[in-house]
Amino acid sequence: MDRVPEIDFAKGVLIFLMVMCHVTYFGFMKDVMWDVSHFVYSFHMSGFFIISGYLLNINKDYRLYFNHLFRRIVIPYLLFNGIYCILIYIVKNYTGLATSNNNSFELSWKLLSDIILVPNSTYWYLQNLAVSMCLYYVFVKFYTKSYFISIIFSVIAILFVNGLYDGYNVFYAICFIAGAILRRNGIKITVFFYPSFISLLLMFILAFYCKLSFSLYASAIMTVLGLSVLFKIYEKADESKIVRFFTLLGYNTLSLVVFSSYFTGIMKNLFNFGSGWMSIIGGILSLFVAVSFSLLIAKIFDICKLSSIVFGVKSLYHPIKK
Repeated sequence: MDRVPEIDFAKGVLIFLMVMCHVTYFGFMKDVMWDVSHFVYSFHMSGFFIISGYLLNINKDYRLYFNHLFRRIVIPYLLFNGIYCILIYIVKNYTGLATSNNNSFELSWKLLSDIILVPNSTYWYLQNLAVSMCLYYVFVKFYTKSYFISIIFSVIAILFVNGLYDGYNVFYAICFIAGAILRRNGIKITVFFYPSFISLLLMFILAFYCKLSFSLYASAIMTVLGLSVLFKIYEKADESKIVRFFTLLGYNTLSLVVFSSYFTGIMKNLFNFGSGWMSIIGGILSLFVAVSFSLLIAKIFDICKLSSIVFGVKSLYHPIKK
């Protein structure tokens, strides 16, 4: 599928919101940001999973498909979540926060299980995405008699996996399947989620009605409305600098998912911005560092020819095409 500018813009905004929610400096505005985070969490990752499902291409041989899945998602997840887990372990031991008295074998086993099953920070997205991609492909490609029945089997498998491992989010997996269904049936995502600013008003009304405590049904509605608003913003602000900025982020979502956690962690643990306005400046600075340095690291990976080794792609960083 060729790139769709509206989709790249929406992805960019959603991934930016994800990074923003991992920045925790807002001092005396903490209560306000807590409410903002609740509002954002009601739609941003579910919307991202819908788009991920919509962009999924299953029209390829299973060997190519699973090679792509393994190289682009599984290896980066295991590698960078693994490094993150090890760094946390080192920091806890260095600061005296580690309380375990287990022997070295038990600690090594726990660390290995954490790397595979306990994703930190943004890495849960890669884990959930990998499982969803696997389940959808298996049932849709290998059970070809009825697409409807294959979807039912996929949902049953999702529930089964969630029963075995509660870290796998059923709601996000269903959102992924919904996006894949749209593509399968040739329904344009920018048409299905009809662009409208009225949706923004409805989002605020629903948030007020739910008191920012969203049920799954309310989150589903917020997701539909959120994507509608994003597509409308792109429609009205096409080619503006802010649109180009978020479109650039949409081109480079994998880099932000993989690298941003390190920089938000560094800024949070190494710098104390205090309270008041300094905490707000610290939050903005942390957000800037996480986004810009994630893109810089992606560029460095390309220059050092590491992108093909680690991610299985020639270029990890993607500039906006003029």
